[in-house]
Amino acid sequence: MAEHLEEEELVERIRLWWRENGASLVGSVLLVVGGWAGWNWYDTSVEQEAAESSETFFRYVELREAGDDDSEEASELLAVLDAEFQGSAPQLLSLMYRAGDAVAGEDMPTAASYLEQVVQASPGDPLESIARLRLVRVYIEQNRLEEAEALLHSADGEGFLSLRNELRGDIQSELGDWDGARASYEQAIAAEQSTGGVDSWPFLPMKLYGLMFEDETPAILEVDLEEETSQAGEGVADVEEAEDASS
Repeated sequence: MAEHLEEEELVERIRLWWRENGASLVGSVLLVVGGWAGWNWYDTSVEQEAAESSETFFRYVELREAGDDDSEEASELLAVLDAEFQGSAPQLLSLMYRAGDAVAGEDMPTAASYLEQVVQASPGDPLESIARLRLVRVYIEQNRLEEAEALLHSADGEGFLSLRNELRGDIQSELGDWDGARASYEQAIAAEQSTGGVDSWPFLPMKLYGLMFEDETPAILEVDLEEETSQAGEGVADVEEAEDASS
């Protein structure tokens, strides 16, 4: 399946996994800690916090799915996640949702702020990889190309290879590096073909095709401008010759 679709699927899988296992996993770890150090009070407290944060988050998800994400209750739930469970998986997932909403509303500064929080709070986490690539997209939209390039360069590893190459091509295209963009898009297409995803994601070939006209446009305009200037000069000369003949 195309890596673009894997990005969305991974967010959904993390969300579902946390719903099914988040509280119990934290509880299991803390049972060991509690048995070893006798911190049963700490065990109970943190397990309860994990359960409460999950419950708050999934109530928010239910409101979104019902189309009530702009309701007062939804705002209150987000405020609780930010104030009481900052840095937790449920809170970071809610930031991803909010970043998506901001992008849909063309509010790129707000989207960047949400995604930056996720990147900073979850180093090495799969969610951080997704947030990092989405932040690169937002930076490109904001024309923050140097920051986008640096952030993309730091996204090492084999995950999302096609998407990383595509984003690199987008940056190079914005910078006018048509040859570099062409090479990056070709690498992205090759990665998509290895997963059988090109047919389901036609925009990569379209981007590559579009580059065929980019480096030709300035030359065409230059030739047209020279021809127009030459024709204008010839017209002036003809008028001057006619005036001389009449005098």
